[in-house]
Amino acid sequence: MTGSPWISPSVRVGPSTAGGGRGVFAMRPIEAGELLMAEQPDVLCPAEPRAGETLHVALARELLALPRARAPDGGWAVTDARVAALLGRLHPRSLEGLAASTAGVRSGAPDLEHDLAPQLGYLARLPRAGSSPELSRAELLRLLLQVRMNAFASGLYCELSMINHACAPSAIKFAREDGGVDGMSRVCALRHIPAGGEVTINYLPERLLSHGARRAALLEQHRFAIAPSPFAPPLELACSKGDGGPDGARQLVATAALGALEAELDALSEALPQHGGAGAAGTLALVAARLLRLYAPPPPPPPPLSAPAGGPLAGHLARARLCRLLAQALSEQLRSDGAKALGDATAARAMADSAVCVLRCRIELSRAYERMACSHAPARAPSAEDGAARAGAPARWAVLLPAHAQEHLIAEHYECAANALGFLIANAPARLLAQLGEHWPSRARACVEQHALLCAAAVLCALYAPAERRAAVAPVAGGACEKAASVRGAAAPGGAALDGGAARGGALQACAFGATAPLIPPSGVPMSSRGSGWELFD
Repeated sequence: MTGSPWISPSVRVGPSTAGGGRGVFAMRPIEAGELLMAEQPDVLCPAEPRAGETLHVALARELLALPRARAPDGGWAVTDARVAALLGRLHPRSLEGLAASTAGVRSGAPDLEHDLAPQLGYLARLPRAGSSPELSRAELLRLLLQVRMNAFASGLYCELSMINHACAPSAIKFAREDGGVDGMSRVCALRHIPAGGEVTINYLPERLLSHGARRAALLEQHRFAIAPSPFAPPLELACSKGDGGPDGARQLVATAALGALEAELDALSEALPQHGGAGAAGTLALVAARLLRLYAPPPPPPPPLSAPAGGPLAGHLARARLCRLLAQALSEQLRSDGAKALGDATAARAMADSAVCVLRCRIELSRAYERMACSHAPARAPSAEDGAARAGAPARWAVLLPAHAQEHLIAEHYECAANALGFLIANAPARLLAQLGEHWPSRARACVEQHALLCAAAVLCALYAPAERRAAVAPVAGGACEKAASVRGAAAPGGAALDGGAARGGALQACAFGATAPLIPPSGVPMSSRGSGWELFD
Protein backbone atom coordinates (compact mmCIF):
# COMPACT_ATOMS: atom_id res chain seq x y z
CA MET A 1 0.00 0.00 0.00
CA THR A 2 1.04 3.64 -0.01
CA GLY A 3 1.88 6.66 2.12
CA SER A 4 -0.45 9.49 3.08
CA PRO A 5 -1.57 11.95 0.42
CA TRP A 6 -0.49 15.59 0.56
CA ILE A 7 -3.18 18.24 0.20
CA SER A 8 -2.32 21.92 0.06
CA PRO A 9 -3.98 24.03 2.77
CA SER A 10 -5.06 26.21 -0.15
CA VAL A 11 -7.73 23.68 -1.23
CA ARG A 12 -10.51 21.73 0.40
CA VAL A 13 -12.95 18.96 -0.55
CA GLY A 14 -16.56 20.09 -0.38
CA PRO A 15 -20.02 19.75 -1.94
CA SER A 16 -20.19 20.41 -5.68
CA THR A 17 -23.00 20.81 -8.16
CA ALA A 18 -20.98 18.75 -10.66
CA GLY A 19 -19.77 15.16 -10.74
CA GLY A 20 -20.72 12.93 -7.83
CA GLY A 21 -21.70 15.75 -5.50
CA ARG A 22 -18.17 16.50 -4.23
CA GLY A 23 -15.31 18.55 -5.57
CA VAL A 24 -12.08 20.35 -4.70
CA PHE A 25 -12.18 24.12 -4.13
CA ALA A 26 -9.66 26.92 -3.63
CA MET A 27 -9.51 28.42 -0.14
CA ARG A 28 -7.56 31.46 -1.41
CA PRO A 29 -6.45 32.81 -4.80
CA ILE A 30 -4.15 30.28 -6.51
CA GLU A 31 -1.66 31.05 -9.28
CA ALA A 32 -0.54 28.96 -12.26
CA GLY A 33 2.01 26.28 -11.46
CA GLU A 34 1.08 26.00 -7.77
CA LEU A 35 1.13 22.43 -6.43
CA LEU A 36 -2.30 21.57 -5.03
CA MET A 37 -2.32 17.83 -4.30
CA ALA A 38 0.11 14.91 -4.35
CA GLU A 39 -0.85 11.29 -3.78
CA GLN A 40 0.29 7.76 -4.44
CA PRO A 41 -2.37 5.38 -5.79
CA ASP A 42 -3.94 3.24 -3.08
CA VAL A 43 -4.34 0.45 -5.60
CA LEU A 44 -1.99 0.20 -8.59
CA CYS A 45 -3.16 -0.81 -12.04
CA PRO A 46 -1.50 -4.02 -13.25
CA ALA A 47 1.59 -3.25 -15.31
CA GLU A 48 0.51 -5.73 -18.00
CA PRO A 49 -3.22 -6.52 -18.28
CA ARG A 50 -4.07 -10.01 -19.43
CA ALA A 51 -5.11 -10.68 -23.01
CA GLY A 52 -8.54 -9.21 -23.69
CA GLU A 53 -8.65 -7.14 -20.48
CA THR A 54 -9.30 -3.43 -20.49
CA LEU A 55 -7.49 -1.27 -17.95
CA HIS A 56 -10.59 -1.12 -15.75
CA VAL A 57 -11.26 -4.84 -15.84
CA ALA A 58 -7.61 -5.49 -14.93
CA LEU A 59 -7.87 -3.12 -11.96
CA ALA A 60 -11.14 -4.71 -10.83
CA ARG A 61 -9.39 -8.10 -11.01
CA GLU A 62 -6.65 -6.76 -8.73
CA LEU A 63 -9.28 -5.66 -6.20
CA LEU A 64 -11.06 -9.01 -6.35
CA ALA A 65 -7.77 -10.77 -5.67
CA LEU A 66 -7.47 -9.01 -2.27
CA PRO A 67 -8.79 -10.90 0.78
CA ARG A 68 -12.37 -9.93 1.58
CA ALA A 69 -15.07 -10.78 4.07
CA ARG A 70 -18.80 -10.31 4.58
CA ALA A 71 -19.77 -7.17 6.45
CA PRO A 72 -22.37 -7.21 9.25
CA ASP A 73 -24.93 -5.58 6.96
CA GLY A 74 -24.65 -8.46 4.51
CA GLY A 75 -22.39 -6.63 2.08
CA TRP A 76 -18.69 -7.26 1.63
CA ALA A 77 -15.50 -5.40 2.40
CA VAL A 78 -11.83 -5.79 1.53
CA THR A 79 -9.85 -6.89 4.58
CA ASP A 80 -7.28 -4.14 4.03
CA ALA A 81 -8.78 -1.19 5.94
CA ARG A 82 -7.27 1.48 3.66
CA VAL A 83 -8.65 -0.05 0.46
CA ALA A 84 -12.00 -0.73 2.15
CA ALA A 85 -12.22 2.95 3.15
CA LEU A 86 -11.30 3.97 -0.39
CA LEU A 87 -14.02 1.83 -1.99
CA GLY A 88 -16.54 3.04 0.57
CA ARG A 89 -15.83 6.62 -0.41
CA LEU A 90 -15.83 6.31 -4.18
CA HIS A 91 -18.94 7.05 -6.22
CA PRO A 92 -21.24 5.20 -6.89
CA ARG A 93 -22.05 3.99 -3.39
CA SER A 94 -25.11 2.17 -4.73
CA LEU A 95 -26.66 1.36 -8.06
CA GLU A 96 -29.74 3.33 -6.97
CA GLY A 97 -27.58 6.40 -6.43
CA LEU A 98 -26.01 5.92 -9.83
CA ALA A 99 -29.43 5.61 -11.49
CA ALA A 100 -30.51 8.85 -9.79
CA SER A 101 -27.35 10.69 -10.84
CA THR A 102 -27.74 9.59 -14.46
CA ALA A 103 -31.48 10.30 -14.75
CA GLY A 104 -32.22 11.53 -18.23
CA VAL A 105 -28.89 10.25 -19.53
CA ARG A 106 -29.30 6.50 -19.32
CA SER A 107 -32.09 4.43 -17.77
CA GLY A 108 -29.87 3.25 -14.92
CA ALA A 109 -28.72 -0.16 -13.75
CA PRO A 110 -30.45 -2.40 -16.31
CA ASP A 111 -28.71 -0.65 -19.22
CA LEU A 112 -25.41 -0.64 -17.37
CA GLU A 113 -25.62 -4.33 -16.63
CA HIS A 114 -26.46 -5.10 -20.25
CA ASP A 115 -23.61 -2.96 -21.58
CA LEU A 116 -21.06 -4.50 -19.23
CA ALA A 117 -22.32 -8.08 -19.35
CA PRO A 118 -19.17 -9.57 -20.99
CA GLN A 119 -16.88 -7.90 -18.45
CA LEU A 120 -19.08 -8.95 -15.55
CA GLY A 121 -19.08 -12.54 -16.79
CA TYR A 122 -15.29 -12.51 -16.99
CA LEU A 123 -14.94 -11.16 -13.42
CA ALA A 124 -17.47 -13.69 -12.08
CA ARG A 125 -15.36 -16.57 -13.44
CA LEU A 126 -12.17 -15.47 -11.67
CA PRO A 127 -11.03 -17.80 -8.86
CA ARG A 128 -11.64 -16.51 -5.33
CA ALA A 129 -8.81 -15.81 -2.90
CA GLY A 130 -8.95 -18.38 -0.05
CA SER A 131 -12.26 -18.27 1.80
CA SER A 132 -13.35 -14.93 0.34
CA PRO A 133 -17.13 -14.81 -0.17
CA GLU A 134 -18.57 -15.03 -3.63
CA LEU A 135 -19.99 -11.75 -4.90
CA SER A 136 -23.34 -11.30 -6.56
CA ARG A 137 -23.68 -9.85 -10.05
CA ALA A 138 -24.93 -6.56 -8.56
CA GLU A 139 -21.90 -6.35 -6.27
CA LEU A 140 -19.55 -7.01 -9.19
CA LEU A 141 -21.32 -4.34 -11.22
CA ARG A 142 -20.94 -1.80 -8.43
CA LEU A 143 -17.22 -2.59 -8.09
CA LEU A 144 -16.63 -2.32 -11.84
CA LEU A 145 -18.46 1.02 -11.99
CA GLN A 146 -16.44 2.37 -9.08
CA VAL A 147 -13.30 1.55 -11.03
CA ARG A 148 -14.55 2.88 -14.37
CA MET A 149 -15.71 6.18 -12.89
CA ASN A 150 -12.79 6.90 -10.58
CA ALA A 151 -9.61 5.20 -11.79
CA PHE A 152 -6.73 6.86 -13.57
CA ALA A 153 -4.30 4.95 -15.75
CA SER A 154 -2.01 4.33 -12.78
CA GLY A 155 -4.66 3.23 -10.29
CA LEU A 156 -7.21 4.34 -7.70
CA TYR A 157 -6.70 7.44 -5.55
CA CYS A 158 -8.68 8.47 -2.50
CA GLU A 159 -8.26 12.25 -2.74
CA LEU A 160 -7.50 12.88 -6.42
CA SER A 161 -10.71 11.06 -7.36
CA MET A 162 -12.64 13.95 -5.78
CA ILE A 163 -11.59 16.35 -8.56
CA ASN A 164 -14.29 16.92 -11.16
CA HIS A 165 -13.98 17.19 -14.94
CA ALA A 166 -14.10 20.39 -16.98
CA CYS A 167 -13.56 20.82 -20.71
CA ALA A 168 -11.65 24.02 -19.89
CA PRO A 169 -9.96 22.83 -16.67
CA SER A 170 -8.26 24.97 -14.06
CA ALA A 171 -5.64 22.34 -13.13
CA ILE A 172 -3.64 19.51 -14.64
CA LYS A 173 -2.85 16.04 -13.30
CA PHE A 174 0.60 14.62 -13.91
CA ALA A 175 1.31 10.91 -14.01
CA ARG A 176 2.76 8.94 -11.16
CA GLU A 177 6.54 9.07 -11.28
CA ASP A 178 7.56 5.43 -11.44
CA GLY A 179 10.98 5.10 -9.90
CA GLY A 180 10.91 8.76 -8.83
CA VAL A 181 11.52 10.26 -5.43
CA ASP A 182 8.12 9.46 -3.97
CA GLY A 183 6.07 7.80 -6.74
CA MET A 184 3.28 10.34 -6.37
CA SER A 185 0.91 11.83 -8.91
CA ARG A 186 0.56 15.57 -8.66
CA VAL A 187 -2.06 18.17 -9.48
CA CYS A 188 -0.91 21.70 -10.41
CA ALA A 189 -2.93 24.81 -11.20
CA LEU A 190 -3.01 25.64 -14.91
CA ARG A 191 -4.11 29.22 -14.41
CA HIS A 192 -5.29 31.66 -11.79
CA ILE A 193 -8.08 30.17 -9.63
CA PRO A 194 -9.98 32.69 -7.50
CA ALA A 195 -10.87 31.96 -3.88
CA GLY A 196 -13.89 29.66 -3.87
CA GLY A 197 -13.27 28.53 -7.46
CA GLU A 198 -13.41 24.82 -8.21
CA VAL A 199 -10.24 22.92 -9.08
CA THR A 200 -10.99 20.84 -12.18
CA ILE A 201 -9.03 18.60 -14.53
CA ASN A 202 -9.77 17.19 -17.97
CA TYR A 203 -10.58 13.47 -17.80
CA LEU A 204 -9.81 12.98 -21.49
CA PRO A 205 -6.31 12.44 -22.92
CA GLU A 206 -7.05 14.66 -25.95
CA ARG A 207 -8.00 18.30 -25.41
CA LEU A 208 -8.79 19.18 -29.03
CA LEU A 209 -11.96 17.12 -29.30
CA SER A 210 -15.32 18.42 -30.46
CA HIS A 211 -18.07 18.78 -27.88
CA GLY A 212 -19.88 15.80 -29.38
CA ALA A 213 -16.81 13.58 -29.09
CA ARG A 214 -16.16 14.73 -25.51
CA ARG A 215 -19.77 14.13 -24.56
CA ALA A 216 -19.84 10.62 -26.03
CA ALA A 217 -16.54 9.61 -24.37
CA LEU A 218 -17.51 10.89 -20.92
CA LEU A 219 -21.00 9.40 -21.13
CA GLU A 220 -19.56 6.00 -22.05
CA GLN A 221 -16.73 6.04 -19.51
CA HIS A 222 -18.04 8.05 -16.55
CA ARG A 223 -21.81 7.93 -17.08
CA PHE A 224 -22.41 11.67 -16.92
CA ALA A 225 -23.42 14.24 -19.52
CA ILE A 226 -21.38 17.42 -19.81
CA ALA A 227 -22.83 20.90 -20.06
CA PRO A 228 -22.82 22.87 -23.31
CA SER A 229 -19.36 23.57 -24.62
CA PRO A 230 -17.48 26.48 -23.04
CA PHE A 231 -15.96 27.22 -26.45
CA ALA A 232 -17.83 29.47 -28.84
CA PRO A 233 -17.70 29.18 -32.66
CA PRO A 234 -15.52 28.65 -34.58
CA LEU A 235 -13.97 26.30 -31.99
CA GLU A 236 -17.28 24.42 -31.95
CA LEU A 237 -19.94 24.13 -34.61
CA ALA A 238 -22.66 26.75 -34.33
CA CYS A 239 -26.10 25.27 -33.66
CA SER A 240 -28.59 25.68 -36.48
CA LYS A 241 -31.71 27.71 -35.70
CA GLY A 242 -34.06 25.20 -37.26
CA ASP A 243 -34.31 21.85 -38.96
CA GLY A 244 -34.86 23.31 -42.41
CA GLY A 245 -33.43 26.06 -44.53
CA PRO A 246 -29.86 26.76 -45.61
CA ASP A 247 -28.55 27.04 -42.02
CA GLY A 248 -29.82 23.58 -41.15
CA ALA A 249 -28.42 22.10 -44.37
CA ARG A 250 -25.02 23.65 -43.75
CA GLN A 251 -25.08 22.33 -40.19
CA LEU A 252 -25.73 18.80 -41.43
CA VAL A 253 -22.86 19.03 -43.93
CA ALA A 254 -20.47 20.38 -41.30
CA THR A 255 -21.52 17.72 -38.77
CA ALA A 256 -20.92 14.95 -41.30
CA ALA A 257 -17.52 16.41 -42.21
CA LEU A 258 -16.62 16.66 -38.53
CA GLY A 259 -17.47 13.01 -37.86
CA ALA A 260 -15.39 11.84 -40.82
CA LEU A 261 -12.45 14.05 -39.86
CA GLU A 262 -12.39 12.93 -36.21
CA ALA A 263 -12.44 9.26 -37.23
CA GLU A 264 -9.36 9.81 -39.43
CA LEU A 265 -7.70 11.90 -36.72
CA ASP A 266 -8.06 9.02 -34.26
CA ALA A 267 -6.23 6.75 -36.72
CA LEU A 268 -3.49 9.35 -37.25
CA SER A 269 -3.07 9.87 -33.51
CA GLU A 270 -2.49 6.14 -33.03
CA ALA A 271 -0.07 5.91 -35.95
CA LEU A 272 2.13 8.92 -35.19
CA PRO A 273 3.78 7.66 -31.95
CA GLN A 274 4.42 4.24 -33.52
CA HIS A 275 6.43 5.66 -36.43
CA GLY A 276 9.39 7.67 -35.25
CA GLY A 277 11.36 7.33 -38.48
CA ALA A 278 11.51 10.16 -40.96
CA GLY A 279 9.96 8.11 -43.77
CA ALA A 280 6.93 7.13 -41.71
CA ALA A 281 6.59 10.68 -40.39
CA GLY A 282 6.68 11.93 -43.98
CA THR A 283 3.89 9.53 -44.97
CA LEU A 284 1.77 10.66 -42.05
CA ALA A 285 2.47 14.27 -42.97
CA LEU A 286 1.17 13.66 -46.50
CA VAL A 287 -2.02 12.11 -45.12
CA ALA A 288 -2.49 15.00 -42.69
CA ALA A 289 -1.83 17.54 -45.45
CA ARG A 290 -4.47 15.86 -47.63
CA LEU A 291 -6.99 16.02 -44.79
CA LEU A 292 -6.15 19.65 -44.09
CA ARG A 293 -6.84 20.58 -47.72
CA LEU A 294 -9.99 18.46 -47.77
CA TYR A 295 -11.62 19.93 -44.69
CA ALA A 296 -10.63 23.56 -45.25
CA PRO A 297 -9.45 24.07 -48.84
CA PRO A 298 -6.67 26.67 -49.07
CA PRO A 299 -7.36 29.49 -51.51
CA PRO A 300 -5.54 29.18 -54.85
CA PRO A 301 -2.85 29.92 -55.71
CA PRO A 302 -0.47 28.57 -53.01
CA PRO A 303 1.29 29.29 -50.49
CA PRO A 304 0.54 25.75 -49.31
CA LEU A 305 -1.67 25.04 -46.32
CA SER A 306 -2.35 28.68 -45.55
CA ALA A 307 -5.03 29.32 -42.98
CA PRO A 308 -8.27 29.61 -45.00
CA ALA A 309 -10.95 32.20 -44.54
CA GLY A 310 -13.70 29.61 -45.02
CA GLY A 311 -14.26 25.89 -45.22
CA PRO A 312 -16.68 23.70 -43.25
CA LEU A 313 -14.37 23.34 -40.24
CA ALA A 314 -12.14 26.41 -40.42
CA GLY A 315 -10.98 27.29 -36.92
CA HIS A 316 -12.67 24.26 -35.34
CA LEU A 317 -11.05 22.25 -32.53
CA ALA A 318 -10.82 19.21 -34.82
CA ARG A 319 -8.98 21.23 -37.45
CA ALA A 320 -6.65 22.56 -34.74
CA ARG A 321 -5.96 18.95 -33.75
CA LEU A 322 -5.17 18.15 -37.38
CA CYS A 323 -2.81 21.13 -37.59
CA ARG A 324 -1.01 19.90 -34.48
CA LEU A 325 -0.60 16.36 -35.87
CA LEU A 326 0.72 17.69 -39.17
CA ALA A 327 3.17 20.00 -37.40
CA GLN A 328 4.36 17.12 -35.20
CA ALA A 329 5.00 14.86 -38.19
CA LEU A 330 6.78 17.55 -40.18
CA SER A 331 8.81 18.61 -37.15
CA GLU A 332 10.01 15.02 -36.79
CA GLN A 333 11.11 15.15 -40.40
CA LEU A 334 13.00 18.40 -39.83
CA ARG A 335 14.79 16.98 -36.80
CA SER A 336 15.66 13.72 -38.56
CA ASP A 337 16.47 14.83 -42.10
CA GLY A 338 17.05 18.59 -41.89
CA ALA A 339 20.84 18.45 -41.67
CA LYS A 340 21.21 15.62 -44.22
CA ALA A 341 19.03 17.39 -46.79
CA LEU A 342 21.12 20.54 -47.01
CA GLY A 343 23.55 19.04 -49.55
CA ASP A 344 20.69 18.30 -51.96
CA ALA A 345 18.92 21.35 -53.40
CA THR A 346 15.67 19.46 -54.06
CA ALA A 347 15.62 17.95 -50.57
CA ALA A 348 16.48 21.32 -49.05
CA ARG A 349 13.50 22.91 -50.83
CA ALA A 350 11.26 20.12 -49.51
CA MET A 351 12.55 20.73 -45.98
CA ALA A 352 11.88 24.45 -46.37
CA ASP A 353 8.34 23.62 -47.53
CA SER A 354 7.93 21.50 -44.40
CA ALA A 355 9.20 24.30 -42.17
CA VAL A 356 6.77 26.78 -43.73
CA CYS A 357 3.89 24.33 -43.24
CA VAL A 358 4.86 23.79 -39.60
CA LEU A 359 4.76 27.52 -38.95
CA ARG A 360 1.47 28.02 -40.79
CA CYS A 361 -0.09 25.16 -38.80
CA ARG A 362 1.33 26.54 -35.57
CA ILE A 363 -0.01 30.02 -36.31
CA GLU A 364 -3.47 28.56 -36.82
CA LEU A 365 -3.11 26.40 -33.72
CA SER A 366 -2.10 29.48 -31.73
CA ARG A 367 -5.38 31.11 -32.67
CA ALA A 368 -7.30 28.07 -31.44
CA TYR A 369 -5.38 27.92 -28.15
CA GLU A 370 -5.87 31.65 -27.65
CA ARG A 371 -9.61 31.29 -28.13
CA MET A 372 -9.65 28.35 -25.70
CA ALA A 373 -7.69 30.34 -23.11
CA CYS A 374 -9.83 33.44 -23.53
CA SER A 375 -12.99 31.37 -23.00
CA HIS A 376 -12.21 31.03 -19.28
CA ALA A 377 -9.90 34.02 -18.73
CA PRO A 378 -11.32 36.74 -16.48
CA ALA A 379 -12.85 39.54 -18.48
CA ARG A 380 -10.66 42.66 -18.55
CA ALA A 381 -11.20 45.94 -20.32
CA PRO A 382 -8.40 46.96 -22.71
CA SER A 383 -5.94 49.33 -21.05
CA ALA A 384 -3.78 52.16 -22.37
CA GLU A 385 -0.77 49.87 -21.94
CA ASP A 386 -2.38 47.33 -24.28
CA GLY A 387 -2.82 49.95 -26.96
CA ALA A 388 0.76 51.18 -26.54
CA ALA A 389 2.07 47.63 -26.79
CA ARG A 390 0.14 47.02 -30.01
CA ALA A 391 1.31 50.31 -31.49
CA GLY A 392 4.94 49.54 -30.59
CA ALA A 393 4.93 46.10 -32.25
CA PRO A 394 5.44 46.38 -36.02
CA ALA A 395 4.64 42.66 -36.39
CA ARG A 396 2.35 40.54 -34.25
CA TRP A 397 3.76 37.70 -32.16
CA ALA A 398 2.39 35.01 -34.42
CA VAL A 399 3.04 31.90 -32.35
CA LEU A 400 3.35 33.14 -28.76
CA LEU A 401 0.18 33.22 -26.69
CA PRO A 402 -0.99 35.66 -24.02
CA ALA A 403 0.32 35.11 -20.50
CA HIS A 404 -2.99 33.67 -19.26
CA ALA A 405 -2.76 30.82 -21.80
CA GLN A 406 -0.22 28.86 -19.75
CA GLU A 407 -0.46 25.13 -20.32
CA HIS A 408 2.09 22.37 -20.16
CA LEU A 409 1.34 21.00 -23.65
CA ILE A 410 1.89 24.41 -25.26
CA ALA A 411 5.63 24.02 -24.58
CA GLU A 412 5.76 21.37 -27.33
CA HIS A 413 3.92 23.78 -29.61
CA TYR A 414 6.60 26.42 -28.98
CA GLU A 415 9.46 23.97 -29.52
CA CYS A 416 8.16 22.83 -32.93
CA ALA A 417 7.70 26.43 -34.05
CA ALA A 418 11.19 27.39 -32.82
CA ASN A 419 12.78 24.47 -34.70
CA ALA A 420 10.97 25.35 -37.94
CA LEU A 421 11.75 29.04 -37.59
CA GLY A 422 15.41 28.30 -36.88
CA PHE A 423 15.66 26.08 -39.97
CA LEU A 424 14.29 28.84 -42.22
CA ILE A 425 16.47 31.55 -40.63
CA ALA A 426 19.59 29.49 -41.23
CA ASN A 427 18.81 27.85 -44.57
CA ALA A 428 16.00 29.65 -46.41
CA PRO A 429 15.66 33.25 -45.17
CA ALA A 430 14.25 34.39 -48.52
CA ARG A 431 11.40 31.86 -48.20
CA LEU A 432 10.74 33.03 -44.66
CA LEU A 433 10.38 36.67 -45.71
CA ALA A 434 8.45 35.89 -48.90
CA GLN A 435 5.85 33.55 -47.41
CA LEU A 436 5.67 34.61 -43.75
CA GLY A 437 6.69 38.24 -44.03
CA GLU A 438 3.37 39.43 -42.63
CA HIS A 439 4.41 37.87 -39.31
CA TRP A 440 8.21 38.23 -39.44
CA PRO A 441 9.18 41.13 -41.73
CA SER A 442 12.91 40.70 -41.10
CA ARG A 443 15.40 38.02 -40.17
CA ALA A 444 16.20 39.96 -37.01
CA ARG A 445 12.56 39.87 -35.91
CA ALA A 446 12.42 36.13 -36.64
CA CYS A 447 15.53 35.57 -34.49
CA VAL A 448 13.91 37.49 -31.63
CA GLU A 449 10.80 35.34 -31.77
CA GLN A 450 12.76 32.10 -32.08
CA HIS A 451 14.53 32.97 -28.85
CA ALA A 452 11.25 34.04 -27.22
CA LEU A 453 9.70 30.69 -28.18
CA LEU A 454 12.54 28.71 -26.60
CA CYS A 455 12.41 30.91 -23.53
CA ALA A 456 8.63 30.51 -23.18
CA ALA A 457 8.88 26.72 -23.63
CA ALA A 458 11.52 26.58 -20.90
CA VAL A 459 9.34 28.67 -18.58
CA LEU A 460 6.37 26.35 -19.05
CA CYS A 461 8.48 23.22 -18.55
CA ALA A 462 9.97 24.68 -15.37
CA LEU A 463 6.59 25.91 -14.15
CA TYR A 464 5.23 22.36 -13.97
CA ALA A 465 8.46 20.52 -13.16
CA PRO A 466 8.78 18.45 -9.96
CA ALA A 467 10.08 20.53 -7.06
CA GLU A 468 13.36 18.64 -6.79
CA ARG A 469 14.02 19.06 -10.52
CA ARG A 470 13.03 22.72 -10.45
CA ALA A 471 15.42 23.39 -7.52
CA ALA A 472 18.27 21.84 -9.50
CA VAL A 473 17.79 24.31 -12.36
CA ALA A 474 20.13 27.27 -12.06
CA PRO A 475 17.95 30.41 -11.97
CA VAL A 476 18.21 32.78 -14.90
CA ALA A 477 17.32 36.34 -13.96
CA GLY A 478 15.50 38.69 -16.26
CA GLY A 479 18.72 40.56 -17.04
CA ALA A 480 20.48 37.36 -18.03
CA CYS A 481 17.53 36.50 -20.28
CA GLU A 482 17.87 39.88 -22.00
CA LYS A 483 21.60 39.31 -22.41
CA ALA A 484 20.94 35.86 -23.93
CA ALA A 485 18.57 37.43 -26.42
CA SER A 486 21.14 40.04 -27.43
CA VAL A 487 23.89 37.45 -27.80
CA ARG A 488 21.62 35.23 -29.88
CA GLY A 489 20.78 38.17 -32.12
CA ALA A 490 24.39 39.17 -32.58
CA ALA A 491 25.25 35.64 -33.64
CA ALA A 492 22.33 35.32 -36.05
CA PRO A 493 23.09 33.52 -39.34
CA GLY A 494 24.49 35.85 -41.97
CA GLY A 495 25.71 38.29 -39.34
CA ALA A 496 22.31 39.95 -38.90
CA ALA A 497 22.57 41.65 -35.51
CA LEU A 498 19.39 42.26 -33.56
CA ASP A 499 18.33 45.66 -32.43
CA GLY A 500 18.86 45.84 -28.65
CA GLY A 501 15.32 47.01 -28.01
CA ALA A 502 13.88 44.20 -30.10
CA ALA A 503 16.00 41.67 -28.22
CA ARG A 504 14.84 43.00 -24.88
CA GLY A 505 11.25 42.92 -26.10
CA GLY A 506 11.57 39.27 -27.09
CA ALA A 507 13.10 38.33 -23.75
CA LEU A 508 10.50 40.22 -21.75
CA GLN A 509 7.68 38.74 -23.83
CA ALA A 510 8.96 35.25 -23.04
CA CYS A 511 9.59 35.96 -19.35
CA ALA A 512 6.03 37.26 -18.97
CA PHE A 513 4.79 33.68 -19.16
CA GLY A 514 5.57 32.97 -15.53
CA ALA A 515 7.63 33.91 -12.55
CA THR A 516 9.75 30.76 -12.68
CA ALA A 517 13.15 31.46 -14.23
CA PRO A 518 13.61 29.61 -17.52
CA LEU A 519 16.45 27.31 -18.42
CA ILE A 520 17.55 28.18 -21.96
CA PRO A 521 18.55 25.02 -23.84
CA PRO A 522 21.72 24.93 -25.96
CA SER A 523 21.09 26.00 -29.54
CA GLY A 524 19.97 23.09 -31.67
CA VAL A 525 18.87 20.87 -28.76
CA PRO A 526 15.12 20.24 -28.99
CA MET A 527 13.39 20.83 -25.67
CA SER A 528 11.28 17.70 -26.14
CA SER A 529 14.39 15.54 -25.78
CA ARG A 530 14.99 16.89 -22.28
CA GLY A 531 11.53 16.51 -20.80
CA SER A 532 10.12 17.78 -17.53
CA GLY A 533 10.03 14.46 -15.71
CA TRP A 534 6.24 14.20 -15.75
CA GLU A 535 3.97 12.68 -18.34
CA LEU A 536 0.30 13.38 -18.82
CA PHE A 537 -2.30 10.66 -18.81
CA ASP A 538 -6.08 10.29 -18.84
